Order: sequence, then structure tokens, then C-alpha cells
Amino acid sequence: MYMEQLKDYQIESLCDRFAEELTNWSYEEWKYSGTEDKEEIFQAVMDDFDFGMFSEEEIYEVFWDWAYKVDESYFN
Repeated sequence: MYMEQLKDYQIESLCDRFAEELTNWSYEEWKYSGTEDKEEIFQAVMDDFDFGMFSEEEIYEVFWDWAYKVDESYFN
């Protein structure tokens, strides 16, 4: 819904920022963590960055789209 309003480069920028938060995670931790744990990444990005051009709903939607695509390659 919201992602249709965002440009590809904006989505890519958000995904890059989410990926930065994986540095302290292992693939196993990610794979077996629950929704609440994964949402810590979303919250860390929200707390750490000024996304004035994005609404929280847009960022949240991009986050979950990105999170479903995270695989072992993000941790190498």
C-alpha cells in the first residue's frame, strides 16, 4: 500500500539501513527470532534516523517486506 508511493532509491536506502542493524545478529538468531525481536531493528532505525520524508507506516511496510527476504547471504 504505502510502498507504491516510494521511489526505488528510497526503498533501497531504507533496506540498506535495516541491513546495517544486522551486524550484531547471526543468521540463526534471525531465523529463530520472533516478530518482537525483529521489530527491534525497525525501532532502532526509527530512533536513530530522521526519516522526515517517510511516514512510520511506510517504513514499517518496507521493513517487513525486507525482513521476509532476509536470508543467510545478509550475514556473510
